[in-house]
Amino acid sequence: MRVSGKCGRCGRTLLASQVAEAGGRCPACGHRFHPHYAPLLVQALRRLDAAGTALEEALARALELGFGFQLDPESILGPLRLRLEGESGAVQERTA
Repeated sequence: MRVSGKCGRCGRTLLASQVAEAGGRCPACGHRFHPHYAPLLVQALRRLDAAGTALEEALARALELGFGFQLDPESILGPLRLRLEGESGAVQERTA
């Protein structure tokens, strides 16, 4: 899974791994996403990438072995969607 997002300054779509490799900055424009907490942001983005990959692998394995058991996509995507939508609203409030 390749987790991505957008830079709030230049609008470029970036992979989480690119931001982590750039030390918490936008590799396109140099914007520091959270200057005081860059090491924590980098750590969180790396964990997010690893978790996404682990989720993809676990889903693939469960689908291979789960004959007769159907996964409910909304049970996986729903909580993630709620978290992301909640964060989007919080970001909009902070920048308004």
